[in-house]
Amino acid sequence: MSEKHLPVIAAPGEAQDDIRALAAAFSLQGWRYVDISRQERLDGIVARWPLLAELSTAASTEDR
Repeated sequence: MSEKHLPVIAAPGEAQDDIRALAAAFSLQGWRYVDISRQERLDGIVARWPLLAELSTAASTEDR
């Protein structure tokens, strides 16, 4: 058996990352995946907590 064994169901306490598993199984390198639902959740959090938006803006301007 030379095939890589990839679990179908995540073990308790272990985060399941289907995209990462597919990338590893098919050797997809340099492939960028954008989790739209995650981005929407983050946008909602920032909308509820304006201080986070200010801190994020301040941090990004410091990086420049």
